[in-house]
Amino acid sequence: MARHFIEYVRIVDSCKNIINAVDPNIVVVDSFFGAGCEACWSLSKRYIVNSPMAPLDVARPLQPMWKNFFYYPFIGSGIPFPIPWSYVLKNVTILLVFMWRVLTDPDVKELTNYRHEHSLPGRLPFGDLSIIRSVHAFCFGIPELELPLILPPKVGLYGPVTLDSIPLSRGDELSEWLDGGRTIVMCMGSHFHYSEAQIRSTIRAFRAGTSPTDQVLWKIRNMAKFRRVLDEELENERVKERFRIVEWIDVDPGEVIKHENVVAYVHHGGANSYFEAARAGVPQIILAQWLDLYDMAVRAEYVGIGIYGNQSVAPDIDAVEFGAAISRLLSPSEEAEKCARRAREIGELCRAAPGKKGVAAKILDLAEDENLQ
Repeated sequence: MARHFIEYVRIVDSCKNIINAVDPNIVVVDSFFGAGCEACWSLSKRYIVNSPMAPLDVARPLQPMWKNFFYYPFIGSGIPFPIPWSYVLKNVTILLVFMWRVLTDPDVKELTNYRHEHSLPGRLPFGDLSIIRSVHAFCFGIPELELPLILPPKVGLYGPVTLDSIPLSRGDELSEWLDGGRTIVMCMGSHFHYSEAQIRSTIRAFRAGTSPTDQVLWKIRNMAKFRRVLDEELENERVKERFRIVEWIDVDPGEVIKHENVVAYVHHGGANSYFEAARAGVPQIILAQWLDLYDMAVRAEYVGIGIYGNQSVAPDIDAVEFGAAISRLLSPSEEAEKCARRAREIGELCRAAPGKKGVAAKILDLAEDENLQ
């Protein structure tokens, strides 16, 4: 591991060289880029933390300690919120084991000592420390999309920050296809890789949870790899016609799900997907895949805009459970209407939030305020 310690300090030094060469009024640092924070500390340079995570994941270390044990599900645990009494001991145990592992990890100790030997004092620049020493922290959510929390003064919520994408045009072939009926869009992100079993489970879930007139727009990487499975599961031509399965969607998914016929967005639980769907006002089904994505699924259920579609088997996909989640969102029921209504309400709030323009304006304000430390 010694080589990694050397590389870490070299990265810190490289960041310091860049900062000295540019001499910026202020630096914007990704919340996961500890070396960048450390470089700013060493140079006493003001910096802003930019986090892709949900607000709770940024502010969690700054919450009262007891809440991390008994109130908030531990990150990556997938424990429901509010925490049922039957899960409290599990949550406490996971947190204690995590703390013990970090405090006793020899690599953490070696890295800390190596940093100290190279004039980088104090704790590692993660968690609360990177926020406390910053002048501000950006989070791309709104209170209505998050679990209840005490927001530190330095942490600002700006709503979803989305790309300026080319919208769907009425003349587009995809737009005309979407006009054909109620549609579910499924996109599991660029890091997810299906197995044959998951392809089968997904198709069977869609067939079980949708009506004969519903459409499915489904993005699958390496689609040719699953051609045999797709042909076997979609052997009925009438069923096959309802599925539009593609390797790539030319229009940004965030624009596709704005179409009036899109009634649900199935995704892996990534923050971008979560916030895009929230801004579009579309109910979500989350098939969570790793760590904080389990928390996103719990968050979607708590705020009332989606369903944790693979809770019993995550990160796998079960046809029965996923199909039931689809049916719950599409069936004419009080639950489905309540979820759709709440998603629309959240969408209006997200679109009214400051967004990327608010973030840009805040950066300029902080850069010009040289008295702010």
